[in-house]
Amino acid sequence: ELRRIYRNHMCLNKFLGGLDRNLSSLASK
Repeated sequence: ELRRIYRNHMCLNKFLGGLDRNLSSLASK
Protein backbone atom coordinates (compact mmCIF):
# COMPACT_ATOMS: atom_id res chain seq x y z
CA GLU A 1 0.00 0.00 0.00
CA LEU A 2 2.74 2.43 1.00
CA ARG A 3 4.70 1.60 -2.13
CA ARG A 4 1.67 2.41 -4.28
CA ILE A 5 1.26 5.78 -2.58
CA TYR A 6 4.97 6.46 -3.04
CA ARG A 7 4.75 5.64 -6.74
CA ASN A 8 1.74 7.93 -7.14
CA HIS A 9 3.66 10.67 -5.34
CA MET A 10 6.62 10.31 -7.71
CA CYS A 11 4.25 10.42 -10.68
CA LEU A 12 2.67 13.59 -9.29
CA ASN A 13 6.10 15.17 -8.78
CA LYS A 14 7.04 14.33 -12.37
CA PHE A 15 3.76 15.83 -13.59
CA LEU A 16 4.25 19.01 -11.56
CA GLY A 17 7.87 19.24 -12.72
CA GLY A 18 6.80 19.05 -16.36
CA LEU A 19 4.04 21.57 -15.76
CA ASP A 20 6.51 23.94 -14.10
CA ARG A 21 8.90 23.64 -17.06
CA ASN A 22 6.06 24.30 -19.50
CA LEU A 23 5.04 27.44 -17.60
CA SER A 24 8.66 28.62 -17.49
CA SER A 25 9.10 28.14 -21.24
CA LEU A 26 5.83 29.97 -21.91
CA ALA A 27 6.85 32.85 -19.65
CA SER A 28 10.26 33.19 -21.32
CA LYS A 29 8.75 33.72 -24.78
